[in-house]
Amino acid sequence: MFRAWFKAVGFMGLGMVLLTQCYTAAPQKTSHPNSAFRHYENALICQFDAKWDSALVQINRAIKMNNKIALFYVLKAQVFDSLNQIDSAIAAYQQALKVRPYAPDVMEALGELYIRHGNHEQGIAYLKRAFAHDETQTRLLLRIAELYMRLGRKEEAKDVLTDYKVRMDLAHLSADPKYFLLMGEIAYQEKRWQDAAHYYEACPCKRCFTPQEAIQAFKVLFKFGKLDSYYRLLTGVEQRKFKQGILFYYRGLYYREIGNLNEAEHQFQLALQHGSQMPEVFYEMAQIYHKRGQKQKIEPLIRRLERIAPHSPYLAKMRALLQ
Repeated sequence: MFRAWFKAVGFMGLGMVLLTQCYTAAPQKTSHPNSAFRHYENALICQFDAKWDSALVQINRAIKMNNKIALFYVLKAQVFDSLNQIDSAIAAYQQALKVRPYAPDVMEALGELYIRHGNHEQGIAYLKRAFAHDETQTRLLLRIAELYMRLGRKEEAKDVLTDYKVRMDLAHLSADPKYFLLMGEIAYQEKRWQDAAHYYEACPCKRCFTPQEAIQAFKVLFKFGKLDSYYRLLTGVEQRKFKQGILFYYRGLYYREIGNLNEAEHQFQLALQHGSQMPEVFYEMAQIYHKRGQKQKIEPLIRRLERIAPHSPYLAKMRALLQ
């Protein structure tokens, strides 16, 4: 909302004068010669102060005086959106497009509203229209590909991503991290593990990974022995996104793989202390104790796992370590 508000203010050239007015207790009259724009400015102030009903009164007055200004309908749509009146917001955006048909920013906003309303097909159609009117906005291609993936339409997603990459290469620009994550997701779903590892490894933004993407990346990077990339991702993800204990498990795997069993054991213990109930954690601990000849420590792990996951196949593997 704030980005759209500042874009609207910038368009009108009101600058810091209007920004100062936004902090006043009530909308203030301006000396703008056009009374319709005076109501528009007052509506902006009310919008900034979250006075939605007053904002609607003001913007409706502006529209009544001049119904040929697209910005008026855009602001009205934004207010309805803030009120979660999606149908009314969509209608206002559509009215804005009738006044100004070639407005990619409005098409994008309208598309996102349709998507939030559950109409993905219509949403994608408007996003495509927005991109057709401004092909510099290549991020829209990534958004469209993401939506196709959400709908399970991988082939269409791949076509859009291919188009995106060609455009970025021709412009000598680096691809957005989202491109690598989407390509990695497609490869992972198609069980092209090595390709998935390649895309996840190439993604320049480790904080951009969702927990699901990171876990998939950990699996394929580990599978192909890309431990340096594995560690960079492990230390680069945004930790607060993850459930308690999960990252300790993957840290434990890393230290186990490089031969540091003491640190691996410590990380697996931390995973359990932080609430992890992954059977894999119990099994990894049991394997470490087996290698050390500490079989007496395996039985308590088995009993704990029996309470948590009595049908886990890892129980049989852990009992086999006692023989």
